[in-house]
Amino acid sequence: MRFAWLVVAIFGARYVTMAVAYPPADGDLAWQRWLGRVIASTGRIPHALGSETVTASGAPWVPQEWLFSLGAAVAVPGSGAWYVFAGAAGLAAALALASTAALAVRRGASPRAVALCTICVGVAFFESFGVRAQVAGWACLAAFVLLLDLRPPWCWVALPLAALWSNLHASAVLAPAVAALIAAAAFANEGAGPRTRRAALMAAGSLGAICCNPFGWGLPVYALSLLHNPVKAYISEWKATDLGDPSFAFGALPLLVGLVAFAAAGRPGSRARDTFLALAFAYLMLSAARNIAIFAIVAAPIVAEALTRNLAVFALPAAVRPGRRRRLVAAGLPIATALCAAAVVVTAVEAAPATDPMDPPLAVLAR
Repeated sequence: MRFAWLVVAIFGARYVTMAVAYPPADGDLAWQRWLGRVIASTGRIPHALGSETVTASGAPWVPQEWLFSLGAAVAVPGSGAWYVFAGAAGLAAALALASTAALAVRRGASPRAVALCTICVGVAFFESFGVRAQVAGWACLAAFVLLLDLRPPWCWVALPLAALWSNLHASAVLAPAVAALIAAAAFANEGAGPRTRRAALMAAGSLGAICCNPFGWGLPVYALSLLHNPVKAYISEWKATDLGDPSFAFGALPLLVGLVAFAAAGRPGSRARDTFLALAFAYLMLSAARNIAIFAIVAAPIVAEALTRNLAVFALPAAVRPGRRRRLVAAGLPIATALCAAAVVVTAVEAAPATDPMDPPLAVLAR
């Protein structure tokens, strides 16, 4: 991961800077801040809309981002809590990148292939990134898929992760779906073998884990109901993906092309798994622009391995065993540099005179 660390550090610095220093453009954050204050003041989570809405008072409600909302309630822009809270959103995106790159390395991808595919994932995050609960969902998805690839006992850490995920964002419903697809692929490869049984247990366990939240079964039911909810027609992020989305055109589309180009050249032991996951997440991505990021997370390790196996320019170099000091420098230097750069930019933005947030930050660049 010697190149991937640099990519993760650069994108991570960009995400942290964007989250902390620039005014949030997501209108949902104000709503979530209000929800967090209601939960903190009443000691309970509302299950129905009240007088805060004009047209839907009394309607059933699943405030699936309740844990995120509690953090948003205390994270007032300009306060120390805001720097921690918003910075955590940037670090969550960086964690998703790092977990995706780590899985590609586990699959035997070369440093060049891992770096290229990690760049694609970083670009795929741009359009939907913000101080948002779904960014925590990206980190949970990437870590969950990575954990499923590990051997016991580490793979079972995915179950408490799924439970935490279900308290942050309704995308936790992806956890049992991913595990079930992997179980089906294992059955197609080896029948009812040990891998199939473990994956099936993981699917069943993660289905129970995502119900470990204040809404129980209501959370997965709510998430599934969104697939055919007519309100999506009025939300830009739920529109069908097209080439007008830069995150798709320059991030997810190259990965999609890689999947199609090397569809028949995958490793025999993982071909069914890769096919099932790629088809499922490609469908999600093409049906809604907000799913571009999760498709990239799942597709990047598959494409990185395919590039390594099929193109000489991405082939693995000769085996090198760097010492501990070289590994520390290779990983720590780009991370430290990127964090310092982020700190400088954040300081400059905070020190610059107030300007229209839609203007280019020329004053920041000048400083």
